[in-house]
Amino acid sequence: MEFELCGELEDPNFNILDKSMIYEVKYDGIRIAWFRDRFINRNQNDVTKQFPEIHPEFNGVLDGEIVVFNGENGFKTDFELIQGRSQSIKEDLIEMNAKMKPATFVVFDVLEYNGEDLRTKPLIERKKYLEFVKGERVQVAPWYVGEGKKLFEWAKELGLEGLIAKPLDATYHPNSRNYWMKIKNRAEGVFKILSYKTTKGKLHGGFVIFVDTKTKRPQNVAVQGLIDRDTIRRLLEEGREVYAEVEFLQRTSSGRLRMPTFKGIKKV
Repeated sequence: MEFELCGELEDPNFNILDKSMIYEVKYDGIRIAWFRDRFINRNQNDVTKQFPEIHPEFNGVLDGEIVVFNGENGFKTDFELIQGRSQSIKEDLIEMNAKMKPATFVVFDVLEYNGEDLRTKPLIERKKYLEFVKGERVQVAPWYVGEGKKLFEWAKELGLEGLIAKPLDATYHPNSRNYWMKIKNRAEGVFKILSYKTTKGKLHGGFVIFVDTKTKRPQNVAVQGLIDRDTIRRLLEEGREVYAEVEFLQRTSSGRLRMPTFKGIKKV
């Protein structure tokens, strides 16, 4: 099973996108296909037994995401609650996870139905087959035509990761990132630096370690660009407080930041 993948739009022009795209909520979970009678992940592993609480009733192939909703609304998911479940092998742990933090299979595409290969059909035609999707802890991802700017603002208000834009008339393109596009909702924050790691004289591609002012828990943050390590070290050795500007997708239920990126030193 080969999945179609997503590229990313940094500065989307919704006036243009609205003419040819549909929009879906970007969920934060594990990409999964229901392959006739089992779940297959992107590594081509059978992970059916890891999710015993989910029972699709569908004769074919479905593309979607397995997520754990955090209860805030009907869309927001928490990757921290699903992380690691597909690697679980102990039956007692699998059973406990299924009861304590049950997952849901959110379906957004149909690739095969009753033996018919649908991948060469336009997306808007494949969407019609979603009405046949049923099962315990299985739901169809809502999709929208037009009003992309309003949808993105709505996603930001709910604290969602963003949207996925997909061409209405596109066929399914395994392994391609040229058609489906992520439109990410990235937040910003300021956090205190505790220490740092360097590579060959400059802080480049390493990590800054900061403490979340809400949870007081240290966390590593990826660094982009070059930063003068001597300045950071001197300020820290002088007992000065140094703060970092950090961009991230969202907070997990425990207060951790999803996909944090160090953007620069913040003067306070």
